[in-house]
Amino acid sequence: MKISFGFTLLSALAASACALQGTIVTDSGPLRVRAEPNTNSAITGQVAHGAQIEIDCHKRGEFIQGRYSSNIWDHIPEGYVSDAWVNTNGQLAPVCGEGPAPPSSFTGTVRIDSGSLHIREGPSTSSRIVGSLPNGATVSIECMVRSEYISNGRYSSNIWDKIPQGWVSDAMIDTGGKLTRFCDGGSPTTDPPHTGGDLPGLNAKQSGYARTIAAVARRRNMGKKACYIAIATALVESNIKVYCNRAVRGSCDLPHDAIGSDHMSVGIFQQQSPMWGSAQQCMDPASSAGLFYNALARLNWQNMSIGEAAQRVQRSAYPDRYAKRANEAIRICDAAY
Repeated sequence: MKISFGFTLLSALAASACALQGTIVTDSGPLRVRAEPNTNSAITGQVAHGAQIEIDCHKRGEFIQGRYSSNIWDHIPEGYVSDAWVNTNGQLAPVCGEGPAPPSSFTGTVRIDSGSLHIREGPSTSSRIVGSLPNGATVSIECMVRSEYISNGRYSSNIWDKIPQGWVSDAMIDTGGKLTRFCDGGSPTTDPPHTGGDLPGLNAKQSGYARTIAAVARRRNMGKKACYIAIATALVESNIKVYCNRAVRGSCDLPHDAIGSDHMSVGIFQQQSPMWGSAQQCMDPASSAGLFYNALARLNWQNMSIGEAAQRVQRSAYPDRYAKRANEAIRICDAAY
């Protein structure tokens, strides 16, 4: 085990026998270990590229664009490392502090850089504003849903929290990494229906995925055309559904809508795992969109048609399929963007 500053063989041996194993996969140099799941917290150590780590639990924190794209932070004996730089072969450790069942309610703290946090009538920014909360305010969270993807620079999430006054984006709420129950009675380990209004030709769940794909393009300042290309691809590859694949170890233990069997392809974009990333990354709507946009950004895609750009990313044996869904993708992105 090759571990540098802040780690000892003793601490590694002391780790729980049931801890999840992971491998550090940085582009160069060591990965910093932090006191909390964000890059603003104190550095408590570092781990070399290729080192094996033992993960006992995880929290959601700052969104990191690393080898993968993730707001998951893995807890190891010396602190937290971003899961964006860790290969766990699609596995995910338990939520830190998670009990036998999700709490029926708990409190969180509003964390915004300026102004106030809008409370919405429904779980999306298109819903009517019914109130506001200042930075530092304590909120009582009753339940949650997955809906519009929001990034505030500190956190990124498609979770919306139900509070007595209405709905607020979990991206603006510090809950210490905890998640409450879903409002439909589901568990945080399952993927509930997305809400926020249906996009053209899509149901509520597909609309939630499409909004997430559009939000990632918007956050990266890539423009609507990137969204058109991504949605056209998603329509062809999966009809905007999350597929697992029994050939990809652990993928069907992750939230999914359907089971596929195309080689090692998983997720909305049918990305080959582990070539594109771990099963966890390829099956998460935001992370898989990030992987797609990473590949798109390497091309001169601005000067390509929607179908051509999608084919250049996917390298499909059926190259004409993407152009046929372009008009549909344009309608969806225009409504979601």
